[in-house]
Amino acid sequence: MKRILLFFMLLSAMNAFSQDIIGEWDGAINVQGKSLRLVFHFSKTDAGLSATMDSPDQGANGIQMSQATFENGVVTVELRIAQMKYVGTLDKNTLTGTFSQAGQNMPLNLIKNEQVAEIVPVAVDKNAAYEETPITLKIKTGTLFGTLTTPKTFVKGPVAIIIAGSGPTDRNCNNPTMTNDAYKKLAHELAESGIASIRYDKRGIAQSVAAVESESNLVFYDYVQDAKDWIQQTKQDKRFTKVVVIGHSEGSLIGILAAEKADKFISVAGPGRSIGVVLKEQLSAQPKAVQDEAFPMIDTLTMGKKLQHVSPAMMSLFRPSVQPYMISWLKYDPGVELKKLKIPVLIIQGTTDIQVSVEDAKLLSAAKPDAQLLLIDKMNHILRTAEADREANLATYNKAELPLAEGFVKAIVSFIQKK
Repeated sequence: MKRILLFFMLLSAMNAFSQDIIGEWDGAINVQGKSLRLVFHFSKTDAGLSATMDSPDQGANGIQMSQATFENGVVTVELRIAQMKYVGTLDKNTLTGTFSQAGQNMPLNLIKNEQVAEIVPVAVDKNAAYEETPITLKIKTGTLFGTLTTPKTFVKGPVAIIIAGSGPTDRNCNNPTMTNDAYKKLAHELAESGIASIRYDKRGIAQSVAAVESESNLVFYDYVQDAKDWIQQTKQDKRFTKVVVIGHSEGSLIGILAAEKADKFISVAGPGRSIGVVLKEQLSAQPKAVQDEAFPMIDTLTMGKKLQHVSPAMMSLFRPSVQPYMISWLKYDPGVELKKLKIPVLIIQGTTDIQVSVEDAKLLSAAKPDAQLLLIDKMNHILRTAEADREANLATYNKAELPLAEGFVKAIVSFIQKK
Protein backbone atom coordinates (compact mmCIF):
# COMPACT_ATOMS: atom_id res chain seq x y z
CA MET A 1 0.00 0.00 0.00
CA LYS A 2 2.84 2.36 0.85
CA ARG A 3 4.45 1.67 -2.54
CA ILE A 4 1.15 2.46 -4.30
CA LEU A 5 0.79 5.66 -2.29
CA LEU A 6 4.39 6.66 -3.03
CA PHE A 7 3.87 6.04 -6.74
CA PHE A 8 0.65 8.08 -6.66
CA MET A 9 2.44 10.96 -4.92
CA LEU A 10 5.28 10.85 -7.46
CA LEU A 11 2.83 10.77 -10.36
CA SER A 12 0.91 13.72 -8.89
CA ALA A 13 4.14 15.68 -8.47
CA MET A 14 5.12 15.01 -12.09
CA ASN A 15 1.70 16.12 -13.31
CA ALA A 16 1.89 19.28 -11.22
CA PHE A 17 5.39 19.97 -12.57
CA SER A 18 4.09 19.58 -16.10
CA GLN A 19 0.98 21.65 -15.62
CA ASP A 20 2.61 24.47 -13.67
CA ILE A 21 5.73 25.36 -15.62
CA ILE A 22 5.68 23.55 -18.98
CA GLY A 23 4.65 25.85 -21.80
CA GLU A 24 5.18 29.37 -23.08
CA TRP A 25 5.77 32.36 -20.79
CA ASP A 26 5.69 35.92 -22.07
CA GLY A 27 7.02 39.20 -20.60
CA ALA A 28 9.17 42.26 -21.24
CA ILE A 29 12.12 44.05 -19.68
CA ASN A 30 12.85 47.75 -19.82
CA VAL A 31 16.21 48.52 -21.43
CA GLN A 32 17.15 52.19 -21.41
CA GLY A 33 13.51 53.23 -21.57
CA LYS A 34 12.66 50.75 -24.32
CA SER A 35 10.51 47.65 -23.86
CA LEU A 36 12.17 44.42 -24.99
CA ARG A 37 9.89 41.39 -25.17
CA LEU A 38 11.18 38.00 -23.98
CA VAL A 39 9.42 34.66 -24.37
CA PHE A 40 10.51 31.51 -22.53
CA HIS A 41 9.51 28.01 -23.63
CA PHE A 42 9.77 25.26 -20.99
CA SER A 43 9.62 21.58 -21.88
CA LYS A 44 10.25 18.29 -20.10
CA THR A 45 13.03 16.00 -21.35
CA ASP A 46 14.60 12.77 -20.10
CA ALA A 47 17.32 14.90 -18.49
CA GLY A 48 14.83 17.16 -16.70
CA LEU A 49 13.59 20.67 -17.48
CA SER A 50 14.72 22.35 -20.71
CA ALA A 51 14.20 25.95 -21.78
CA THR A 52 14.60 28.09 -24.86
CA MET A 53 14.16 31.84 -25.18
CA ASP A 54 12.88 34.09 -27.94
CA SER A 55 13.63 37.80 -28.28
CA PRO A 56 11.02 38.75 -30.92
CA ASP A 57 12.03 42.41 -31.04
CA GLN A 58 15.53 41.33 -32.06
CA GLY A 59 14.40 38.60 -34.44
CA ALA A 60 16.08 35.89 -32.31
CA ASN A 61 14.20 32.66 -31.68
CA GLY A 62 14.93 29.29 -30.12
CA ILE A 63 17.92 30.35 -28.02
CA GLN A 64 18.83 27.27 -26.00
CA MET A 65 19.39 28.08 -22.34
CA SER A 66 22.36 26.54 -20.54
CA GLN A 67 20.34 25.40 -17.54
CA ALA A 68 16.76 25.41 -16.29
CA THR A 69 15.43 24.22 -12.91
CA PHE A 70 12.07 24.37 -11.16
CA GLU A 71 12.15 23.68 -7.44
CA ASN A 72 9.76 24.68 -4.64
CA GLY A 73 7.86 27.00 -6.94
CA VAL A 74 10.95 28.86 -8.12
CA VAL A 75 12.19 28.66 -11.71
CA THR A 76 15.83 29.46 -12.50
CA VAL A 77 17.07 29.84 -16.07
CA GLU A 78 20.67 30.58 -17.09
CA LEU A 79 22.47 31.47 -20.29
CA ARG A 80 26.05 31.36 -19.08
CA ILE A 81 27.86 32.66 -22.16
CA ALA A 82 25.75 35.83 -22.06
CA GLN A 83 25.95 36.11 -18.25
CA MET A 84 22.17 36.02 -18.29
CA LYS A 85 19.93 34.65 -15.54
CA TYR A 86 16.26 34.73 -14.67
CA VAL A 87 14.79 33.71 -11.31
CA GLY A 88 11.02 33.80 -10.90
CA THR A 89 8.50 32.66 -8.29
CA LEU A 90 5.37 30.93 -9.52
CA ASP A 91 1.94 32.18 -8.44
CA LYS A 92 -0.80 30.52 -10.48
CA ASN A 93 -0.11 31.61 -14.09
CA THR A 94 2.43 34.32 -13.29
CA LEU A 95 6.17 34.20 -12.65
CA THR A 96 7.38 37.20 -10.67
CA GLY A 97 11.11 37.63 -10.77
CA THR A 98 14.32 39.31 -11.81
CA PHE A 99 16.22 39.18 -15.08
CA SER A 100 19.95 39.86 -14.75
CA GLN A 101 22.73 40.23 -17.31
CA ALA A 102 26.34 41.31 -16.83
CA GLY A 103 25.61 42.66 -13.36
CA GLN A 104 22.44 44.57 -14.28
CA ASN A 105 19.16 43.54 -12.63
CA MET A 106 15.75 44.24 -14.15
CA PRO A 107 12.28 43.16 -12.99
CA LEU A 108 10.66 40.64 -15.32
CA ASN A 109 7.22 39.18 -14.75
CA LEU A 110 6.15 36.41 -17.09
CA ILE A 111 2.57 35.40 -17.85
CA LYS A 112 1.78 31.93 -19.11
CA ASN A 113 0.20 31.81 -22.52
CA GLU A 114 -2.60 29.28 -22.10
CA GLN A 115 -3.96 29.73 -25.59
CA VAL A 116 -2.70 27.70 -28.50
CA ALA A 117 -1.29 30.23 -30.91
CA GLU A 118 -2.94 30.36 -34.27
CA ILE A 119 -0.50 29.64 -37.04
CA VAL A 120 -0.35 32.79 -39.12
CA PRO A 121 1.57 32.73 -42.40
CA VAL A 122 4.59 35.01 -42.42
CA ALA A 123 3.78 38.17 -44.31
CA VAL A 124 5.73 38.28 -47.54
CA ASP A 125 6.12 41.44 -49.56
CA LYS A 126 5.23 40.34 -53.05
CA ASN A 127 7.13 43.30 -54.43
CA ALA A 128 10.35 42.47 -52.56
CA ALA A 129 13.37 41.84 -54.76
CA TYR A 130 14.68 39.13 -52.44
CA GLU A 131 13.93 35.83 -50.77
CA GLU A 132 15.26 34.73 -47.38
CA THR A 133 15.85 31.21 -46.08
CA PRO A 134 17.46 29.91 -42.88
CA ILE A 135 20.98 28.53 -43.18
CA THR A 136 23.14 26.69 -40.64
CA LEU A 137 26.77 25.75 -40.12
CA LYS A 138 27.81 22.80 -37.99
CA ILE A 139 30.87 23.44 -35.82
CA LYS A 140 32.54 21.31 -33.14
CA THR A 141 30.63 22.91 -30.29
CA GLY A 142 27.19 23.07 -31.90
CA THR A 143 25.37 24.89 -34.67
CA LEU A 144 25.59 28.45 -35.99
CA PHE A 145 22.41 29.96 -37.41
CA GLY A 146 22.13 32.49 -40.20
CA THR A 147 20.04 33.89 -43.02
CA LEU A 148 20.64 33.43 -46.74
CA THR A 149 19.25 36.31 -48.78
CA THR A 150 19.05 35.87 -52.55
CA PRO A 151 17.59 37.92 -55.38
CA LYS A 152 14.12 36.59 -56.18
CA THR A 153 15.19 35.34 -59.61
CA PHE A 154 18.65 34.22 -58.46
CA VAL A 155 20.27 31.35 -60.35
CA LYS A 156 23.98 32.14 -60.18
CA GLY A 157 26.01 35.07 -58.98
CA PRO A 158 28.23 36.52 -56.26
CA VAL A 159 27.55 36.17 -52.53
CA ALA A 160 28.69 38.34 -49.62
CA ILE A 161 29.28 36.93 -46.13
CA ILE A 162 28.53 39.64 -43.55
CA ILE A 163 30.44 39.35 -40.24
CA ALA A 164 28.95 41.22 -37.30
CA GLY A 165 30.69 43.55 -34.88
CA SER A 166 31.57 43.07 -31.22
CA GLY A 167 29.47 42.31 -28.16
CA PRO A 168 26.07 40.61 -28.43
CA THR A 169 25.46 42.02 -31.92
CA ASP A 170 23.36 39.60 -33.95
CA ARG A 171 23.10 38.87 -37.67
CA ASN A 172 20.89 41.96 -38.22
CA CYS A 173 23.17 44.37 -36.29
CA ASN A 174 20.87 44.40 -33.27
CA ASN A 175 21.49 43.67 -29.59
CA PRO A 176 19.56 44.09 -26.30
CA THR A 177 20.26 47.84 -26.25
CA MET A 178 19.78 48.73 -29.92
CA THR A 179 17.70 47.79 -32.95
CA ASN A 180 18.83 49.27 -36.26
CA ASP A 181 18.76 46.36 -38.75
CA ALA A 182 21.89 47.64 -40.55
CA TYR A 183 23.03 44.22 -41.82
CA LYS A 184 19.49 43.20 -42.76
CA LYS A 185 19.06 46.38 -44.79
CA LEU A 186 22.44 45.82 -46.44
CA ALA A 187 21.44 42.26 -47.40
CA HIS A 188 18.16 43.40 -48.90
CA GLU A 189 19.76 46.18 -50.93
CA LEU A 190 22.51 43.88 -52.19
CA ALA A 191 19.79 41.52 -53.42
CA GLU A 192 18.24 44.37 -55.38
CA SER A 193 21.54 44.54 -57.29
CA GLY A 194 21.67 40.79 -57.94
CA ILE A 195 24.03 39.92 -55.06
CA ALA A 196 23.22 37.18 -52.55
CA SER A 197 24.37 37.37 -48.94
CA ILE A 198 24.78 35.33 -45.78
CA ARG A 199 24.60 36.96 -42.36
CA TYR A 200 24.87 34.89 -39.20
CA ASP A 201 24.79 34.96 -35.43
CA LYS A 202 28.31 34.38 -34.14
CA ARG A 203 28.80 31.59 -31.62
CA GLY A 204 27.45 32.58 -28.23
CA ILE A 205 25.17 35.23 -29.77
CA ALA A 206 21.38 35.23 -30.30
CA GLN A 207 20.24 31.96 -31.92
CA SER A 208 23.82 30.58 -31.94
CA VAL A 209 24.21 31.08 -28.18
CA ALA A 210 24.32 27.37 -27.35
CA ALA A 211 27.51 26.94 -29.40
CA VAL A 212 29.47 28.27 -26.40
CA GLU A 213 28.98 26.74 -22.97
CA SER A 214 30.76 29.46 -21.01
CA GLU A 215 32.50 32.76 -21.65
CA SER A 216 35.81 31.40 -20.32
CA ASN A 217 35.90 28.84 -23.14
CA LEU A 218 35.76 31.45 -25.90
CA VAL A 219 38.82 32.89 -27.66
CA PHE A 220 38.98 35.37 -30.53
CA TYR A 221 40.25 32.84 -33.06
CA ASP A 222 37.06 30.78 -32.58
CA TYR A 223 35.24 33.54 -34.47
CA VAL A 224 37.93 33.48 -37.17
CA GLN A 225 37.65 29.71 -37.60
CA ASP A 226 33.87 29.99 -37.80
CA ALA A 227 34.18 32.61 -40.56
CA LYS A 228 36.61 30.35 -42.44
CA ASP A 229 34.11 27.50 -42.17
CA TRP A 230 31.30 29.70 -43.50
CA ILE A 231 33.54 30.64 -46.44
CA GLN A 232 34.42 27.01 -47.15
CA GLN A 233 30.79 25.88 -46.97
CA THR A 234 29.67 28.75 -49.20
CA LYS A 235 32.33 28.06 -51.85
CA GLN A 236 30.98 24.53 -52.18
CA ASP A 237 27.60 25.89 -53.31
CA LYS A 238 27.73 25.96 -57.10
CA ARG A 239 25.24 28.83 -57.28
CA PHE A 240 27.86 31.26 -56.03
CA THR A 241 30.40 32.47 -58.57
CA LYS A 242 32.32 34.68 -56.15
CA VAL A 243 32.58 34.82 -52.33
CA VAL A 244 33.15 38.26 -50.82
CA VAL A 245 33.66 38.84 -47.09
CA ILE A 246 32.27 42.00 -45.47
CA GLY A 247 33.49 42.59 -41.92
CA HIS A 248 32.00 45.36 -39.79
CA SER A 249 33.76 46.82 -36.72
CA GLU A 250 35.30 43.86 -34.82
CA GLY A 251 34.07 41.73 -37.72
CA SER A 252 36.63 43.52 -39.88
CA LEU A 253 39.56 41.91 -38.06
CA ILE A 254 37.77 38.56 -38.03
CA GLY A 255 37.28 38.90 -41.78
CA ILE A 256 40.88 39.95 -42.39
CA LEU A 257 42.12 36.81 -40.64
CA ALA A 258 39.57 34.53 -42.32
CA ALA A 259 39.38 35.84 -45.90
CA GLU A 260 42.49 34.27 -47.40
CA LYS A 261 40.38 31.87 -49.50
CA ALA A 262 37.67 34.40 -50.34
CA ASP A 263 37.67 36.34 -53.62
CA LYS A 264 37.44 39.84 -52.14
CA PHE A 265 37.34 41.54 -48.75
CA ILE A 266 35.53 44.67 -47.55
CA SER A 267 36.34 46.33 -44.24
CA VAL A 268 33.55 48.54 -42.88
CA ALA A 269 34.36 50.72 -39.86
CA GLY A 270 37.26 48.43 -39.02
CA PRO A 271 39.84 49.50 -36.40
CA GLY A 272 43.33 50.06 -37.76
CA ARG A 273 45.04 49.60 -34.40
CA SER A 274 45.19 46.79 -31.87
CA ILE A 275 42.30 46.63 -29.43
CA GLY A 276 44.70 47.50 -26.60
CA VAL A 277 45.44 50.88 -28.16
CA VAL A 278 41.74 51.46 -28.86
CA LEU A 279 40.77 50.57 -25.29
CA LYS A 280 43.31 52.99 -23.85
CA GLU A 281 42.03 55.73 -26.15
CA GLN A 282 38.44 55.12 -25.06
CA LEU A 283 39.45 55.05 -21.38
CA SER A 284 41.39 58.28 -21.72
CA ALA A 285 38.11 60.15 -21.26
CA GLN A 286 37.72 58.57 -17.81
CA PRO A 287 39.18 59.98 -14.58
CA LYS A 288 42.93 59.56 -14.11
CA ALA A 289 42.35 57.04 -11.30
CA VAL A 290 40.53 54.76 -13.74
CA GLN A 291 43.32 55.08 -16.31
CA ASP A 292 46.02 54.38 -13.71
CA GLU A 293 44.28 51.14 -12.79
CA ALA A 294 43.17 50.01 -16.24
CA PHE A 295 46.21 50.76 -18.41
CA PRO A 296 48.61 48.38 -16.59
CA MET A 297 45.92 45.67 -16.76
CA ILE A 298 45.70 46.09 -20.53
CA ASP A 299 49.50 45.87 -20.74
CA THR A 300 49.51 42.65 -18.70
CA LEU A 301 46.87 41.04 -20.90
CA THR A 302 48.75 42.18 -24.03
CA MET A 303 51.77 40.24 -22.77
CA GLY A 304 49.58 37.14 -22.65
CA LYS A 305 49.31 37.03 -18.87
CA LYS A 306 46.12 36.73 -16.82
CA LEU A 307 45.40 39.30 -14.13
CA GLN A 308 45.96 38.21 -10.56
CA HIS A 309 43.46 40.68 -9.11
CA VAL A 310 40.54 42.59 -10.57
CA SER A 311 38.78 45.21 -8.48
CA PRO A 312 34.95 45.40 -8.50
CA ALA A 313 35.18 48.64 -10.49
CA MET A 314 37.09 46.88 -13.29
CA MET A 315 35.16 43.61 -13.26
CA SER A 316 32.91 44.48 -16.22
CA LEU A 317 35.97 45.01 -18.44
CA PHE A 318 38.48 42.53 -17.05
CA ARG A 319 36.49 39.80 -15.28
CA PRO A 320 38.41 36.49 -15.16
CA SER A 321 36.05 34.72 -17.58
CA VAL A 322 36.68 37.24 -20.38
CA GLN A 323 40.46 37.38 -20.01
CA PRO A 324 41.23 34.39 -22.31
CA TYR A 325 39.26 36.12 -25.06
CA MET A 326 40.97 39.46 -24.51
CA ILE A 327 44.46 37.91 -24.47
CA SER A 328 43.76 36.18 -27.78
CA TRP A 329 42.32 39.40 -29.27
CA LEU A 330 45.01 41.82 -28.06
CA LYS A 331 47.80 40.07 -29.93
CA TYR A 332 46.52 41.11 -33.36
CA ASP A 333 47.45 44.29 -35.22
CA PRO A 334 44.84 44.77 -38.00
CA GLY A 335 47.28 46.56 -40.30
CA VAL A 336 49.89 43.82 -40.04
CA GLU A 337 47.27 41.15 -40.78
CA LEU A 338 45.65 43.08 -43.65
CA LYS A 339 49.02 43.40 -45.36
CA LYS A 340 49.10 39.59 -45.68
CA LEU A 341 45.90 39.42 -47.73
CA LYS A 342 46.51 38.79 -51.45
CA ILE A 343 42.97 39.54 -52.63
CA PRO A 344 41.30 42.85 -53.64
CA VAL A 345 40.35 44.95 -50.61
CA LEU A 346 37.91 47.84 -50.11
CA ILE A 347 38.14 49.93 -46.93
CA ILE A 348 35.02 51.94 -46.04
CA GLN A 349 34.84 54.45 -43.20
CA GLY A 350 32.30 57.06 -42.19
CA THR A 351 33.46 60.52 -41.16
CA THR A 352 31.06 60.83 -38.20
CA ASP A 353 31.75 57.41 -36.67
CA ILE A 354 32.20 57.99 -32.93
CA GLN A 355 33.55 54.47 -32.31
CA VAL A 356 36.13 54.04 -35.08
CA SER A 357 37.98 56.97 -36.59
CA VAL A 358 38.97 58.03 -40.09
CA GLU A 359 42.55 57.67 -38.87
CA ASP A 360 41.91 53.93 -38.38
CA ALA A 361 40.86 53.59 -42.01
CA LYS A 362 43.95 55.50 -43.14
CA LEU A 363 46.17 53.18 -41.10
CA LEU A 364 44.60 50.18 -42.80
CA SER A 365 45.05 51.85 -46.18
CA ALA A 366 48.71 52.59 -45.44
CA ALA A 367 49.26 48.95 -44.49
CA LYS A 368 47.84 47.84 -47.86
CA PRO A 369 48.46 50.60 -50.43
CA ASP A 370 46.74 48.67 -53.23
CA ALA A 371 43.46 48.65 -51.27
CA GLN A 372 40.66 51.01 -52.29
CA LEU A 373 39.83 53.56 -49.56
CA LEU A 374 36.40 55.21 -49.40
CA LEU A 375 35.45 57.82 -46.80
CA ILE A 376 31.69 58.44 -46.67
CA ASP A 377 30.73 61.89 -45.46
CA LYS A 378 28.58 61.92 -42.31
CA MET A 379 28.20 58.13 -42.09
CA ASN A 380 28.32 56.83 -38.52
CA HIS A 381 29.18 53.46 -37.01
CA ILE A 382 25.83 51.83 -37.74
CA LEU A 383 26.01 52.99 -41.34
CA ARG A 384 23.48 55.84 -41.13
CA THR A 385 23.83 59.49 -41.99
CA ALA A 386 24.40 61.37 -38.71
CA GLU A 387 26.00 64.47 -37.29
CA ALA A 388 29.16 64.25 -35.21
CA ASP A 389 27.31 65.36 -32.06
CA ARG A 390 27.42 62.34 -29.75
CA GLU A 391 23.84 62.46 -28.51
CA ALA A 392 22.36 62.93 -31.98
CA ASN A 393 24.67 60.26 -33.38
CA LEU A 394 23.70 57.67 -30.78
CA ALA A 395 20.00 58.41 -31.31
CA THR A 396 20.24 56.74 -34.74
CA TYR A 397 21.31 53.44 -33.16
CA ASN A 398 17.67 52.65 -32.34
CA LYS A 399 16.02 53.92 -35.49
CA ALA A 400 15.73 50.94 -37.80
CA GLU A 401 13.52 52.94 -40.15
CA LEU A 402 16.44 55.16 -41.20
CA PRO A 403 17.99 54.35 -44.61
CA LEU A 404 21.61 53.33 -44.94
CA ALA A 405 23.98 56.20 -45.71
CA GLU A 406 23.94 57.42 -49.29
CA GLY A 407 26.68 55.86 -51.42
CA PHE A 408 27.45 53.03 -48.99
CA VAL A 409 25.69 50.14 -50.73
CA LYS A 410 26.49 51.53 -54.19
CA ALA A 411 30.23 51.39 -53.41
CA ILE A 412 29.97 47.79 -52.18
CA VAL A 413 27.98 46.67 -55.22
CA SER A 414 30.47 48.33 -57.59
CA PHE A 415 33.43 46.68 -55.86
CA ILE A 416 31.83 43.22 -55.84
CA GLN A 417 30.76 43.38 -59.47
CA LYS A 418 34.10 44.70 -60.68
CA LYS A 419 36.05 42.01 -62.53
